[in-house]
Amino acid sequence: GGGGQRWWDPEWRAQRLGGGGGGGRTELDEAAMWERLSELARGSSGSEELVLRENYGRDGAARIAQLAAQAGLHFRSYGSGRATVLVASTQPLPSYRADLVVAGGGRRSVVPVDEREVRARFDALARSGGELVLRENFGREGAAFVGELAARAGLHFRSYGKGINTVLVASTEPLPNYRADLDARHGTKQAEVSISGADAHRLEAALERVQRSSVLGDVGAGRAGSSGAHAGETPVGEPGSGAATEAGGTRGYVPPHMRERKARGADASNGVVADVPDNWDSDGGAAATVATPGADAGAPPKPTATAASREASQQLQERQRAALQSPAARRMLDFRRKLPAFDAKARLLEAVASHQVVVVSGETGCGKTTQLPQFLLEEAIEAGKGGETSIVCTQPRRIAAMSVAQRVADERSERLGDIVGYQVRLEAKRSDSTRLLFCTTGVLLRKLAQDRALTGTTHIIVDEIHERGMYEDFLLIVLRDLLPMRPDLRVVLMSATLNADTFSAYFGGCPTLHIPGFTFPVDVRYLEDIVEATGHTFMPQQQQQQSWRGGGGGRGRGGGRGRGGSWRRGGDQVALHHQPGADADARGPESEYASPDFLSRYSEATARSMRGWSEDDMFDPDIVVRAIEHIHADLGPGAVLVFLSGWDEISKVLDGCRDSPVLRGCQLLPLHGGIPTEQQRQVFARPPEGQRKVILSTNIAETSITIDDIVYVVDGGKSKQTSYDALNKLAVLQPDWVSKAAAHQRRGRAGRVQAGTCLRLYPRWLHDGKLIEHTPPELLRTPLEGLILQIKSLGMPCAKSFLSNALEPPEPRAVDNALDLLETIGAIELVAGSARSAPAGGERLTSLGRHLATLPVDPRVGKMLVIGAVFGQAEAAAAMAAALAYRDPFVLPMDKKAQADAARERMAAGTVSDHVALLNALVGFQEARARYGRGGAERYARENFLSSRTLGMIEDMADQFMSLLRDIGFVSSRGGRRGFGGSTLKRLDASSPELPLMRAIVAAGLYPSVAAVGGKRFRTKFHTREDGGAVEAHPSSIASRTAAVDFAHDWLVYGEKVKTANIFLRDSTMVSNYTLLLLGGAMDARIDERSGDTTYALLGGYVQFTVDSRTAQLVGALRARLDELLAAKLADARLDVGPGGREIVHAIDELLRSESARADARRDYERQELERRTAERRQRREGRYQRQEQRY
Repeated sequence: GGGGQRWWDPEWRAQRLGGGGGGGRTELDEAAMWERLSELARGSSGSEELVLRENYGRDGAARIAQLAAQAGLHFRSYGSGRATVLVASTQPLPSYRADLVVAGGGRRSVVPVDEREVRARFDALARSGGELVLRENFGREGAAFVGELAARAGLHFRSYGKGINTVLVASTEPLPNYRADLDARHGTKQAEVSISGADAHRLEAALERVQRSSVLGDVGAGRAGSSGAHAGETPVGEPGSGAATEAGGTRGYVPPHMRERKARGADASNGVVADVPDNWDSDGGAAATVATPGADAGAPPKPTATAASREASQQLQERQRAALQSPAARRMLDFRRKLPAFDAKARLLEAVASHQVVVVSGETGCGKTTQLPQFLLEEAIEAGKGGETSIVCTQPRRIAAMSVAQRVADERSERLGDIVGYQVRLEAKRSDSTRLLFCTTGVLLRKLAQDRALTGTTHIIVDEIHERGMYEDFLLIVLRDLLPMRPDLRVVLMSATLNADTFSAYFGGCPTLHIPGFTFPVDVRYLEDIVEATGHTFMPQQQQQQSWRGGGGGRGRGGGRGRGGSWRRGGDQVALHHQPGADADARGPESEYASPDFLSRYSEATARSMRGWSEDDMFDPDIVVRAIEHIHADLGPGAVLVFLSGWDEISKVLDGCRDSPVLRGCQLLPLHGGIPTEQQRQVFARPPEGQRKVILSTNIAETSITIDDIVYVVDGGKSKQTSYDALNKLAVLQPDWVSKAAAHQRRGRAGRVQAGTCLRLYPRWLHDGKLIEHTPPELLRTPLEGLILQIKSLGMPCAKSFLSNALEPPEPRAVDNALDLLETIGAIELVAGSARSAPAGGERLTSLGRHLATLPVDPRVGKMLVIGAVFGQAEAAAAMAAALAYRDPFVLPMDKKAQADAARERMAAGTVSDHVALLNALVGFQEARARYGRGGAERYARENFLSSRTLGMIEDMADQFMSLLRDIGFVSSRGGRRGFGGSTLKRLDASSPELPLMRAIVAAGLYPSVAAVGGKRFRTKFHTREDGGAVEAHPSSIASRTAAVDFAHDWLVYGEKVKTANIFLRDSTMVSNYTLLLLGGAMDARIDERSGDTTYALLGGYVQFTVDSRTAQLVGALRARLDELLAAKLADARLDVGPGGREIVHAIDELLRSESARADARRDYERQELERRTAERRQRREGRYQRQEQRY
């Protein structure tokens, strides 16, 4: 390259690297330096420290550090580059020395830190609250020292910007990762937009036709058909003719925040308009109507026993007594009596009879899930109350609801769907005779949206509450509020872990029952035991990475931990992640491994190896392979289940096992949610004779599935769980240590069929002293937009107040973020006179919000569905929404990642859209099935690395979404109920005329998740307003493999932003300028008086479009008409918008097509020019090489 760079020259490169990039380098005389350091150590130099200002370069400085350590001296370097100062001392050295700061000669010279002044300012800040912004250039080490002072004062601290633009902030409140207002380099993303003459003429004509026509048509002319629940479907929880019975003399629970309401009586419930769909059907469909509670909304239902219910009760009693006389029933009863849960039957029935709420805990396999609901049903039938009984048992997963219902029906020797049934999304087996219904939590919540009192339901059983799912916690709030109004209702909460006291306290100290487990003993061994058995040696990573730039015990440069916080450096940015008051454990691993108790049980070699292990180390696949080898070589037969955190770890361990001579002949099976179903099934099959089965799994094997031949468990100790960083509005997916409860669940997998062994790849001290007791509830680690829509659909006036009553309330910032997003997309609006910061403030659903609350998807995906229906692309929108709501149909092949990536790119067909790739995958699947049958569809899926089962589920969900849109009124009911069959769907590619409008539909839903596309030639960069530096497209995304020159448009909308090693954008689609101008949400307009140009600002000014006066007039008029159309259609979904409304959509479609065609032509030209220039450079370079060869 130019500029005098000669990196190809070894001498030049060595000079540059050795000298640290500066001139005037001083050669190190090691003998002389050793003498000076030795004198200092002996005290004969007359000084306590030696200051070296010469430029010895990096290697020389590193060697001096080694000599100082050999002499027993403390050593540290200050400054950087040519301003580096090295200090050796007989006393510990501070991390910062203001007297050694060398001011530079640049625009902002480095300023020494005045420690006394900064401390005084921080102390005052800690007393008064707020934040302090420091714009002085203290340099890197000065900034680090200021961070230490902030930590000592108990403050949060971060630095923003880079280099001379660095700004330091100390605050009494947590600070986000990025502050655009403090980043001098932060700028808006601007684009100039000008409409072409032809487009202007077409748009003017279209707007004229709209003006002449009836834009919204005749209000009552074109309704799409009647709405309502489908015939023959009964809302969940209601028996054919049953009613609740009120048990006298029971103790009902009244939560503290409800006592005043109960004392006031029914009037407390009046005056609140409930945004509740009033006719939920069993598939989740609903008409968008609003129900208002009547005068007795807060009163308990009157128990009645009709003649029909008495007759039904008698018939059920006779059936049950007759069934118990059969030999099959007696054999099943003998089996049930062996379960630990059967011994608790009397205690449970007594507790339920005398208390409204009972908490039951029991180990996995004790029989609580299958037996406790049966106990309640059998007792009610025997007491002659079967016809009035309706028991609903919720499960967190659909597969559990279906399988448990089948098991209970089999135990009762009955047909599933009669007395015992199930109901999940897309599928139900139930009837008017059903008295025990297993369902997912969402099904019960939909029933509550229709009937807040759960009329007719007598028992609610909430299973697996220990998992703390978001909607389970939501259900607990609703049930706690419902109990005072329904003293006859009985609630049983079931947990697989010993945390029953937490739930008991939440329900006012209700009774708890514990059922012992039914597992064999498990021998638990920890990392030190494995090291002792295998002789594995850990290499301390900190020592490997340590150089003269860092160290410990005060002998390195600025590294290590400060009080309560730790420094991380990325590029030029230094930030302190500090939580005031956080202190390290008093007993650390060093003292553990040196204790007499440890050394009495383990060898010195094991202690030495364990000192090299750190809980912060990167994943080490070698120790996992050694543990498996130890099992295979030294322990008995049996399958091995290995818990790892993700696919990357599974791949590394899989490679290590294949390379191991000890493990030859073992059957190695990965288990991950992304691999094909056929491969997943292999883990359940017994291995061939003489082979050991080794399963490498994520935490999917903790609770979701049971493999019955597992004898050994290797617990890696970590799992990837999504958390939500409310401060930075960011989903975080990173490996972290599991909870003790999860570790206990993993251990239990080894004792299901015989005595087992669990090898934990972490020390005992970490398990006992560092692991949290339970995994944080989902309510605290996920965005809350969808949940808040459900809360509003129940008529709750204030979401924040409602969520404050949760078992563990989410932080207010997370609630505010959700409310902000819902307000941005137009789903809610603040009630007049309320404020977001005021807990008593309220919000209400808009017309769009009421529709979104009926759609069982993320609110933004729901908005995409609605806009797609309005624009006449309902089926395509339903297909994409279903894929986003369920899971990615592309699978992870074990050894064919490149081929799988190529298949995904083929599906995208040059559109730079993950959503189009999902749509094309489904369309191809349907085409293959229509042409070649089911076998052809399966073959298509295999060849394109797709899961046929996932595609089938996506197809069913898309059909459900079409039914919902039809029930609401957005889609005409003509053509039968099942409107999703692919009849109007077709593949899209870069030249498809439908593509621009499809991109606009996606953008309308996913806004405000917008990224700007930048970069040059083949290197692409993406920027968002919330992040200072560039973010990346997820490796699975089409955008991640698209060169900058191949982007025809400058914007990317995305479904999710998640942080793993970096910040990634998932599920993205490239969109255009006009797309954001027309469908991008609220805009601010500013007119330049001199030029007449208008600047439209979106996303708080981050995105700006400058348009000329004619473009502003036409685009502004089109957007105004579009807003009118959407407002009218959302207010009345069955409204026929008439020719004027259709003309608006057609005008938008034409404008987007024209813009896309021009952008594609410009991209193709730029690509050709780049290829031409690249070819010319290649020719010139080859010519130089040829001339050099001829010369030599």
